[in-house]
This record gives sequence, C-alpha cells and structure tokens, in this order.
Amino acid sequence: MKIEIKSLSKSFGDFRALHDIDLTIESGELVTLLGPSGSGKTTLLRIIGGLESPDSGSVWFDGHDATERSARDRRVGFVFQHYALFRNMSVFDNVAFGLHVRPNRPSKKEIAERVDHLLALVQMRGFERRRPSQLSGGQRQRVALARALAVEPKVLLLDEPFGALDAQVRRELRRWLRHLHDEMNVTGVFVTHDQDEALEVADRVVVMNKGAIEQVGVPMEIYDKPATPFVYQFIGNVNRVPCVIAGGEARLGTLALPLNGVDAPDGTHATVFFRPHDLKLAPAGGANGIAATVRHISVLGANVRIDLAADNDLPLEAELPRVQFDELTLKQGDKVVVIPNDPKIFPGAAPATSTP
Repeated sequence: MKIEIKSLSKSFGDFRALHDIDLTIESGELVTLLGPSGSGKTTLLRIIGGLESPDSGSVWFDGHDATERSARDRRVGFVFQHYALFRNMSVFDNVAFGLHVRPNRPSKKEIAERVDHLLALVQMRGFERRRPSQLSGGQRQRVALARALAVEPKVLLLDEPFGALDAQVRRELRRWLRHLHDEMNVTGVFVTHDQDEALEVADRVVVMNKGAIEQVGVPMEIYDKPATPFVYQFIGNVNRVPCVIAGGEARLGTLALPLNGVDAPDGTHATVFFRPHDLKLAPAGGANGIAATVRHISVLGANVRIDLAADNDLPLEAELPRVQFDELTLKQGDKVVVIPNDPKIFPGAAPATSTP
C-alpha cells in the first residue's frame, strides 16, 4: 500500500501539532518517524491510521483519497507501547479477536489456522492458553503484533512499540521486527524517539521537529549528511563549536576550515559540528586545531571516551578505538589539540538540545 500525505496540518487549540506535511511512503517500505516529544510524529501516525482527522490536507492510499475513511475501512493494524491486550483473554483469543469481529468472519477452522500461523511467525507457538499477565513484556508485544497482523492489514502502524521494555529486549525485538517485516512485506510506519532504533529498523527515516519535517533519508544519509543543525545534534552524539566566518573561512583555534559551499559573508557567526569519532587528538603544539584539556577518560569496551574542555570550558567529546588511545598514552590533565576530520559548518548559533 502506497501512502501519500499531502499538505497535512493539525492543531489542538493553540498548539500546532503538524504544519503543511508532505510525505510519500512507498508500498512495502518501513519508515520511521523520529523526533522528540511534541514533534508531531504520533499525531501524524494517528492521522494516517484514521484515529485523528486533519484540519487541512489529505491522506491517500494507493491513489485513493482515504482522508474521510474510518480506521477499519483503511485496512490498518495498530501496535501500541502498552500492548492494549485484553487481560481476561488468552493469547489465542487476543490474536483471534479481530478475525471474529470482521464483517466476513472466517470459519473457526480458518481462524485457528491463521492464529497458529501468526504465533509461529512471532515465535509464540505453545503460549496459546496463557493470559497476558503470564507473559514477559517482550512476549506481550509479540502477541500484540500478531493480533495486528491477524486482520491482514495493508498498513502496519507502530507507536513506540518497544518503549516500555528494557534496553536488551528492545535491541532483540527491533532486529526481529526488521526480519519479520522483510518476510511480510507490509507497508510499515514506526514512531520512536530512539535514534538507534530508528536507524536500525527503517528503510527511511523521517526526522520531525515542532510539527515539521526536518529531513527524510536512508539511515546512513541521515547520520552522515544531516541537513540541519537540529538533525545533526538529534542523531547521535555531536560536538558543537561556535566560530566567526573571516576571510572566507571558519577558524577553530589555529585550524582554518573551508566553507565548502556554505554561503556566509565575513563576520557571520556560525557553528561547527563534528562527531566524537570523527576527529584526531594530537599532543599540544603538535598540530593546528582546537586546544583542549583532558578532563575524564572512560573505557567503553573496544572504545575509549575522552571528555575534554576547550577555551572558556567549552565541553568536547572524543571517542577513539582502544588501540589508538593506547598509542597516545593520555591521562587526566593532559593538554591536547582536537582536529576534526569531517566538520560541518552551519551559519547561526546551534539550537538548544532537544529532550526526547
């Protein structure tokens, strides 16, 4: 099912949840809506599913205007964060529920076969007679997904489906979900504020902020080529260093950076962004770069995180492979020079960090 969102807007009182959204999701694609709280991602998901109506704009399914259709008529399946399972029903009955209430109800045999197939698909065969209270969080979410798939939806909508689970279970389930989606080939829209989750699960990521779309792209593009300062700092860790454009360059300490197409006249205040792993550290005085002092060193398995302080106590972070760190023999209090490998210059001050 191909989904087209055209000029969609929605407000709740004085709060503008969505503003003039245009987005196309191809048939069979798994797209993640990623953003902090209040960015509009859940509102957009609910409008796609028919649980909310837009103030203006339209939703199209396979070339047909679905804006006024009910959620049932849209052939969508929903999976929510808190499972929404019927506590007084068994696993079997929860999965079969949607089949029993369909206008063209299948036979008991067909329902039993469908439920058995789905429970095998989500690796829950053998749990048919258990109640939700007898399952772990991860198992409950698998049952919720099987129930959503039981009615053979054209579109699967997932709203923070793993948000209530611990980190290890989340990692396992998102990999499993990606594999399951590839098997089912259903169009999926997945809402999350977890950057790692979005990058690992999605074919494409839609980064949202304050009711608007900041960037749409494949995960590697979103991470490696952020289009805006917001995307750069929201996806992964980042260092942000203020500077002033002078002589057609941006100066970071003793390092002069080319503007690389950035249109900014001399005197423009700008911010240079670079990732903690996209830099080199050298002994003080040994190279051009940003002078800094080592504040703290944390060993993270194969990598080492180094917290630094530049001029005016500007915090910086470096992440180096253990082998490279061992060659530097750094310790707390050492003076170093930070040399960005792949910096990106954005005119203007960096936006405040958003909280998911």
